[in-house]
Amino acid sequence: MRLRALAAVLLVSLPWQAAGADMAGDAQRLMRYWYGTIWAQDFTQGDTLELDLTCDGSVERVFAWRDGVNPEKEVYNLALIAKRADPLPARWETLPDASAMLLPLDLEVGTGDQFALCDNRQKPYGSGFEATVVPISDRARKSFGLPPACREWLRIDDGMCDAIYVGYDPGKGMFVLDRN
Repeated sequence: MRLRALAAVLLVSLPWQAAGADMAGDAQRLMRYWYGTIWAQDFTQGDTLELDLTCDGSVERVFAWRDGVNPEKEVYNLALIAKRADPLPARWETLPDASAMLLPLDLEVGTGDQFALCDNRQKPYGSGFEATVVPISDRARKSFGLPPACREWLRIDDGMCDAIYVGYDPGKGMFVLDRN
């Protein structure tokens, strides 16, 4: 199991190496600090995506996975990692001497809430979840008042109930959620 977790960490960092060793290394440091070392074990069933979610013209990295160790509740985690901005925007996390910053989002699993995911099966754990990149619909852009630069959202689907769409509002510096 340890070899599998190590392989997941290595595979997660390889695509970003071309974008710069600092960003790839900072992404790993931020993930380990924010989620602990166990996140790599859960991430074996997760997705890594690259897109311009912050609508600033640069590519960010998103890690999306089902959390298998949270004792308080069932959650599906999203971690948005972008180049560090100064001053650091509200809600973003960073570390000293890091050229990247992290914005976390936890989506609840199995609560029946409108903005939760339905699939709370334990076996196979997390395998029903899929994160993909989709264009923002005109309806969603108007509903949230997003600028024209915002073109992509994440679509989180657990295969059981309606998909959740996750975007970013650059004016407020926070995630926005939409359902179908």
